Amino acid sequence: MGAAGVPALGEPADLARHRLLRFELPPKTTANGGFGSCGRLRAFSPFRAKTPMAKPLVLTFGNADLSCTPVRVDRSKIYGQRRRVALDAAGRLCTRAALTEDGTTVIAAGMAAQGYFTPEGRWVPRSELVGLSPEGQPVDVQPSTLGVPQAVEGPVDPAEVLALSLESVFQLTPADPVHPLVTALQAGQVFRCPFNYAAGLATETAYLVANAEGLFALVGTPLTLPWAEEGTTFVPEAQPDEDAGDLDFDAL
Repeated sequence: MGAAGVPALGEPADLARHRLLRFELPPKTTANGGFGSCGRLRAFSPFRAKTPMAKPLVLTFGNADLSCTPVRVDRSKIYGQRRRVALDAAGRLCTRAALTEDGTTVIAAGMAAQGYFTPEGRWVPRSELVGLSPEGQPVDVQPSTLGVPQAVEGPVDPAEVLALSLESVFQLTPADPVHPLVTALQAGQVFRCPFNYAAGLATETAYLVANAEGLFALVGTPLTLPWAEEGTTFVPEAQPDEDAGDLDFDAL
């Protein structure tokens, strides 16, 4: 036996015991409060922490509020997903790692991260970062709209949805399925409201729609599209002549 009760690696039995000890070490805690897998074993804590639920989307329609639970919809939830995994000769799951240039250190997942640094090499925490407008002016962070009543506008022209730069889709579960807003959406009307799932540099727009599957919020940024008719001639904007100060050899 080695120090602290760890068997010395030598005999095959010691190697097998060492592999068992690897599985008995506290595995890495995952985001859902359970434990990640080590090889082919997977254990879960009997004291799993409850995952906090997102705040509801509160919609003000007329004189009544409607509370909805938003759930993000992505392609994996609709079509499923496949993941290719690598296994070692014993069939155990392998994880990606990198080797430093000098070949002395293995960098596994979670051991490296990106950061922001000044030209002098000082690390800048995210709390000190500020957003800038296209003109280079600082902009204020817009808070999340969840949990805060948002006035619903509409019904609006459904064609407005076609001019939306779509960023995400949320399925909405209303607390009151017979609320007047739900009835109007199920009748084919379209509404809009401000929406920010999390704090950001701008407040997006959510278009509220419904179909046979339920209620949905189409979230994105409305676009201003120029109107163009058949036969329209486009004249490119004048660009500054970068060669205006060069010598004209043809005139020499």
